[in-house]
Amino acid sequence: MSHFVGIGLVLAFLLPHSSTALLLVNPLLCVFYQFFKQNRSFYKYNWIVLVPIIIALLINLPQGVSSKSVMSCISILLYFFCFPIVGRVKIPNAYFYFVMIFILATQLAFAFNLTFFEDILNTYYPLSEQDKAGQYSQNSVNASNILDYRLGGLYHNPNQCARYLTFILAAFIILNSEKPFKKLVPFIMINYSAVILTGSRTGFVVASLIIIAYIFVDKRITSLWKTFVVLIAVVAFIVVALTGSDTFRGFNIIEGFGGSANLKMDTFAYYLSSENSIIKLLLGYLDPSRFDHSGSILYVMNSFDSDYGGIIFSFGFIGFVAILIYYFSILLKLSKNGRVFFILLLWMYSSTIVTSYRALFIFMLLLSVIYNSEKEEFIKSNHS
Repeated sequence: MSHFVGIGLVLAFLLPHSSTALLLVNPLLCVFYQFFKQNRSFYKYNWIVLVPIIIALLINLPQGVSSKSVMSCISILLYFFCFPIVGRVKIPNAYFYFVMIFILATQLAFAFNLTFFEDILNTYYPLSEQDKAGQYSQNSVNASNILDYRLGGLYHNPNQCARYLTFILAAFIILNSEKPFKKLVPFIMINYSAVILTGSRTGFVVASLIIIAYIFVDKRITSLWKTFVVLIAVVAFIVVALTGSDTFRGFNIIEGFGGSANLKMDTFAYYLSSENSIIKLLLGYLDPSRFDHSGSILYVMNSFDSDYGGIIFSFGFIGFVAILIYYFSILLKLSKNGRVFFILLLWMYSSTIVTSYRALFIFMLLLSVIYNSEKEEFIKSNHS
């Protein structure tokens, strides 16, 4: 069963970017659900998310919504209803290493202009229309200095690439918390290097917080390691302060708040200021394509480009709060180590998890594995 889940996880990370291929994650979810039916327990708080989303579905369907939005809504319902997706299972580390090294290899293929591999990647992992508008890969390979690169690898989009790398990072260190920390260091260093190569500010912050938080909440990690991490953090801060933003884009967090993050906030503020219906603010529109930004000077490509904006527009403030409460209910059932996984929810500010087919499947699958592995540990500790 462990290899079955591992292969499914690899497929989810590495599926080509076509809509048809990405929709395969839903049947994969159903297969997992049936396969582990006998050794998984129903999560009793599922209704917290199901109720507001079903209400949004019922009140908006008569007004006409796209089939894509209905499918997305049903997918979200499936993931939350089926949690935990799998039973107690241990994913072999080989699958985490394989995905991480594959992503890093695709980053390096673009960085060093390896045409043969670039052609393969562009054939099976073509740029989306949004990524073409952003010219992510073209900017990365034409940069004069490797520190200027924004390497998105097979995802092309650097922020998407960094997001999935942090998913792997968080799951790996939590699921291997019983091992000596020094054995996790090679994986962490490779993963962190790949995140840095994306030039993603959010990715840099999330990856750093995951590593620092894990080191300080895990009581088995020695004071020597904790001191070492503090020193590295101080040195990094001094380097950034002395060299400024020209050293590496990912370090320039302040500029990020004034750039893309600020644009997303302005887009969301525009929606709030232009919305006159309290009902819609509370219950949502279901279909993000119904967001009318024609009166705005903002460049938003007909989307909020963030989870908080997309969720609130689709399911209203009630739906958004329900999702946060749902995740908080799971967080309370995890150990301090397991809770580190929820640092990943910071991606909801600048990217997507819940409103992404691929990201939601991976996030909920990994969360299911962590949830059940810790549940098993609690059972053992109570009987010992």
